[in-house]
Amino acid sequence: MALGILVLFFIGISVVSIAGLLALFLVKNEEARKVIFYLMSIWGVALSAVRAYALPSNWVGQRLLALGLGALCIAAMAVHFRASAGKGRLAAYLLLTVSLAGSILWLVF
Repeated sequence: MALGILVLFFIGISVVSIAGLLALFLVKNEEARKVIFYLMSIWGVALSAVRAYALPSNWVGQRLLALGLGALCIAAMAVHFRASAGKGRLAAYLLLTVSLAGSILWLVF
């Protein structure tokens, strides 16, 4: 019973992450894309925090790597905030994609 709930939790996390990233790259409206970006950044920080604080306290290296993925989301927000348009925003989107993909893959393996 409990493992079924964990599987549903994992599937939900994966679906939200993949749908958000697809929407980030496929939506043409810049205001909607901005909202999706910030929501997905918050989602990435939350996933990293859950991953980091679910680990035992003596696994310091793994916890730092998990928090590093959250820091990558924060760096993506900073780049997005600084960039006016074009390549700077694309770099922020790619940073966010790497962070979320790393968090999801880390949950799998």
